[in-house]
Amino acid sequence: MKARTILFIVAWALYAVATFVLFPRFNSNVGFPAILFTGVGSWLFGRSTGLWLLLPMLIHQIALFEYFADEYIYYTDRVIGTVIHLSAIALVGTLKDSLESIRAVNTRLDLAVLERTRELDNLTQKLIEHLETLRISRGQELHDGIGQQLTGIQLYATSLADRLAAEQNVGASLAYSLTTRSRIVHNKIRHACRTLYPMQIREVGLRPALDELASCLRVIKNIEVGINTQGDISSIPPATALQLFRICQETALLVIDRSHAQRIGIGVSVLPSALQLSVEHDGNPAAAIRDGSNEARLINYRLMQVNGSIEILTGDNQIQTLNIAIPKTPGGMAA
Repeated sequence: MKARTILFIVAWALYAVATFVLFPRFNSNVGFPAILFTGVGSWLFGRSTGLWLLLPMLIHQIALFEYFADEYIYYTDRVIGTVIHLSAIALVGTLKDSLESIRAVNTRLDLAVLERTRELDNLTQKLIEHLETLRISRGQELHDGIGQQLTGIQLYATSLADRLAAEQNVGASLAYSLTTRSRIVHNKIRHACRTLYPMQIREVGLRPALDELASCLRVIKNIEVGINTQGDISSIPPATALQLFRICQETALLVIDRSHAQRIGIGVSVLPSALQLSVEHDGNPAAAIRDGSNEARLINYRLMQVNGSIEILTGDNQIQTLNIAIPKTPGGMAA
């Protein structure tokens, strides 16, 4: 027997005893709380049980009538009391059934939402994995294709420049200029390949990859980039470190393109309970960083994978900082 059933029986028994004690003072008014017991019983045990509760109520009324026969005031419209009992049972029972139905629907809805959320997480994970694979393949194609072609062009240009110089041809300076320009373009392409196909973070760690990212941004975007790390970043799991690298990279590129910044600073801090990323820039603070662009959505997808959150702060000197916090939980560290 459940505890609430025992409590209800004890409360009902105490009420029945109290009616015999208080009847000389309140007369038939002591029966009004029975309506409350009927409603509570219907709520706790259902409409059918509430109807069965009318039987002990009737026995209780008969006992009162027999015990206080000389004092009992029996009104001719006593049938209204029975109607009130039945109405209370029907109303409370209907409310209880409706509540149970609503709870069941809410439970099914919650399960459906959880299932859809899991499906969305899986699709997001597949999207990010596909994008990572695509980036690596494009980086390798760029390096092996255009990069090797430019290497051949540099060799031909250098050989041509040396021959023209040996022949004291006036075109030698132009050939050397072509060699220099091809070397600059090749260097930019090599750095672009590095942004698509980063250093092996699993082998070298996150800090060297961030230094390489800063070097690539300096060459490709011609801006000043600073890297600052605090704490033991080598303790970050490789999968999470790759996500952090991509978040830093994509956030920095989005900031540069949107705000036209000339200087940015990238910081990674390992705190006791979270990983803290920050991207500080001196560009236009009113630029829409979290807009509906594909780049912004991709950053949000990556943050969803690591349970991260982003906060944008603007200081008095118009220096804007994007703070990203990732909790050190199984969901946050396993990406």
